Amino acid sequence: MKEQRGSGTLLLCGVGVILLVLTWVGAVGGAYAIALHRVRGAADRAALAGAVAYASGYPPCPAARRQVAAEAPAALTGCREVGDLHRYVISAEVQWPVATRVPGMPRSLSAVAHAGSGEASVARAARAAGAAAVPGADRAG
Repeated sequence: MKEQRGSGTLLLCGVGVILLVLTWVGAVGGAYAIALHRVRGAADRAALAGAVAYASGYPPCPAARRQVAAEAPAALTGCREVGDLHRYVISAEVQWPVATRVPGMPRSLSAVAHAGSGEASVARAARAAGAAAVPGADRAG
């Protein structure tokens, strides 16, 4: 019968490598989940800031830009207003970098949020006007 010395060490090393890979995958997935959560929140707050400014008679995009600037490292990449003073939607697109750099994966995530008078028809008009949305990031307020 052959001697089995060292096979336990090899098995333990293999299990250790598998655990390290699973830990790394979990950390990368967590970094992307956190970035997605943050970009959606920043887009919501930017759209709401723009809607409040628009309802008060001020231009919405500078207010949305100021809101996003307060949330570094977020960046406002798009802002659009649709409608009039009584029926309106402000759409804000925000980009947020991902903390973990992985080759082949995006370095940043973006989300679009909508806020305004709350009428669904106006939100549809905003989308039809070209306000692209990230699935699951669309919110009307």
